[in-house]
Amino acid sequence: MLTLEAQLVADRQRPGVLRVAVEHKVLWESRCLGNADTAATPDDPTDNPLELFGDRVDYLHEIGNAQLVLGRALLEQDRLNEAEEILRAADRSFEQLSSASHRAAAWVALGDLAARSGDDAEAARLYRRAAETLQDFRF
Repeated sequence: MLTLEAQLVADRQRPGVLRVAVEHKVLWESRCLGNADTAATPDDPTDNPLELFGDRVDYLHEIGNAQLVLGRALLEQDRLNEAEEILRAADRSFEQLSSASHRAAAWVALGDLAARSGDDAEAARLYRRAAETLQDFRF
């Protein structure tokens, strides 16, 4: 099932391929977050929307979001090295988008990873960076 925003994007651009990729990503995110009947399997490349999007820069938003969900799923499985690699990739994807709010989401996830790894100073630095980035006013 597609979200309304994903449906509109899919209809405007490449209806066939994009719709399948977005539907796959939405289902995969739902499974990673535990909102579906079956568990996600991030190890299976056929079950990963990143394989469908590839390295296409015109899908950076979707790629970054999929990387963020995958990184958080790996973090919950205590696969910290793999989670760090994917979360840093999400940050790079969002950096290319020049989206401060998306980068802040990646920094919060990286902060959660640092906290899980016992590096409280790095976690605090990343959380602060995210919070400062999202502030409307600077003092």
